[in-house]
Amino acid sequence: MIHGSRFDDIKAYLNSLEYKFSIIGLCETWLNLHNMNEFPLTGYHNICKVRTNKQGGGVCLYVNNSFCFREPTDLAINRDDVVESYFIEFNN
Repeated sequence: MIHGSRFDDIKAYLNSLEYKFSIIGLCETWLNLHNMNEFPLTGYHNICKVRTNKQGGGVCLYVNNSFCFREPTDLAINRDDVVESYFIEFNN
């Protein structure tokens, strides 16, 4: 679950590394429509899918700003209590 102090821990850990990841994927974020944009990472696009009918779940991708990509909606599968997925397609 992402919330203020845990997200601060994630940012501190990432800042302590010499390596900058291309993509960071998180699951079980427990984000919702009201707070899904409150956890940005500097240098990354924040793309989240949240549950709208209940609490919990959720997936979030942080994609390095240097990448061009699109979000093909036909690939995502989101079935409550079964599976949540999210895909991006890179433009070369």
